[in-house]
Amino acid sequence: MEALIGLGGNLGDPPRAFAGALAGLAPAAEVMAVSRLYRSDPEGPPQPVYTNAVARVEVRVPLPALLARCQAL
Repeated sequence: MEALIGLGGNLGDPPRAFAGALAGLAPAAEVMAVSRLYRSDPEGPPQPVYTNAVARVEVRVPLPALLARCQAL
């Protein structure tokens, strides 16, 4: 089964954090493709601009286990 995972951050080095998070999905999921990085303005009080991306993954575990893996990263 395939799934899409959204990535976003505005602290530290988001692209580096994304790479680490995607690597950390194994063996629960295999990354098949990653979108380009894009930026979005934050809402609310002043804060850094967000960097965002989406990854398409092949899921190798039940979806609740994938969610738990994502939350643990």
